[in-house]
Amino acid sequence: MDTSKLDMEEITAALEDHSGMAIYYLDREIGNVMPLAEYDHIDGDEALREQIDENPSRYIMIDPIPSRDSFRFMEEFVESLPDGEDKRILERALEWRKPFSNFKNALYDMPEIRERWFVFKNECMRRYILEWIKDIGEE
Repeated sequence: MDTSKLDMEEITAALEDHSGMAIYYLDREIGNVMPLAEYDHIDGDEALREQIDENPSRYIMIDPIPSRDSFRFMEEFVESLPDGEDKRILERALEWRKPFSNFKNALYDMPEIRERWFVFKNECMRRYILEWIKDIGEE
């Protein structure tokens, strides 16, 4: 698979969807992400289900990223920050219950660091996706 044709944003969105409302498949031939409603049958879903059943080697299910990996990205980001109050606030956010929402909420008061986080996280996700593609034997 030509990884340059992959839509990293689509794959990232699929990896980050922990709602259980959809299952996502990567079409190995064209690199598209195909969402499939988990519970409600939406028009077009049956055709996609048939395609997947008829040609299972073409589609690979995208499992949500494990929370431990997402947490590790946050830890690495905080580690990369210079010592100071912002770093201490984010370190504490990761130590409390509900670290993901605490981290997100803490970043709202730090617009510059929040923007740096998005850049950092996008790069982490890009590396994660490329490693995943390699692991499934596509690279």
